[in-house]
Amino acid sequence: RTASRIPIDCRFVPESFYIEKLASIVGGGEVLEVKGLLYSLCADFDKTAVYIDSDGGSDSLLERIFAFIDKNYDSDCSLEKLSRAVGYGYTYLSAFFRKAVGMSYHDYVTDFRLSKVCYLLENSDEGILSIAGECGFGSLRSLNRNFHDKLGMTPSDYRLGIMQKNAQNV
Repeated sequence: RTASRIPIDCRFVPESFYIEKLASIVGGGEVLEVKGLLYSLCADFDKTAVYIDSDGGSDSLLERIFAFIDKNYDSDCSLEKLSRAVGYGYTYLSAFFRKAVGMSYHDYVTDFRLSKVCYLLENSDEGILSIAGECGFGSLRSLNRNFHDKLGMTPSDYRLGIMQKNAQNV
């Protein structure tokens, strides 16, 4: 296949023949036998995989990750769920994301959620508990802890500061 095509889902269940053959040659197979078996496995994967055209390789995966976060930040946005959604392994995605973005997936999702919280605190009269749930925080305690860790204040103090600033500007 050409380099501009990527499989939609990288999960593959090989036929039992391959499992048995691999088990029989582990640690003692001839090099050509092992290579031949691996090439055959790759060919079977290629026959069953569904490909899409890719104009950017890893950029398109990153775009899919960001789209997933944007769609799911208000609920289960875990790396495990992302892994199932994009068809890549948990460990690979974690390392890929850290290398591409410069921070962990978990930290990015938390920052993304907090930016949504700040927007709602500034632009709505919703209660903080409601905002916590709407932005994917499982509890008010979780929101308060994360908010304080990142911004050095509680969501209530943040909203109060915004209200005071707006009152001064009137």
